[in-house]
Amino acid sequence: MKKILLLDDNPQNNESYINKLKNKFYVEECIWMDSAERLVTNNDFDVFVIDVMMPTQSLDTMDEIHTGFYFYKQRIKCLNLKCPIVFWSWLTESSYKEFWVIPPENTHFLHKEENNSHLVKFVESLFKK
Repeated sequence: MKKILLLDDNPQNNESYINKLKNKFYVEECIWMDSAERLVTNNDFDVFVIDVMMPTQSLDTMDEIHTGFYFYKQRIKCLNLKCPIVFWSWLTESSYKEFWVIPPENTHFLHKEENNSHLVKFVESLFKK
């Protein structure tokens, strides 16, 4: 079974998405960036999903809207993970493109939608590549 790491500071808000994911994959959930960093350092995951807006977890920036991007840029990118990284947010894809002049290799952006199965479909599509 494929292993997914999901970092979301408020998983209750995304419970229906997470439950759909759990129906198809083994899902490890983290609400803290430090925990996610430890897990990806010590375990192999097939996909790492990062919620972009995490207002409770600002790093060296007060920009809560881009906290997930900063977390990747400052602490995860240096780990050279082999798995795809999915930045997941209610923000638009233009915020992803605005933050990264050139998006890092093997990263993706997925806009949250009312349809709670689109995350599962997107993750499944990553395995078909």
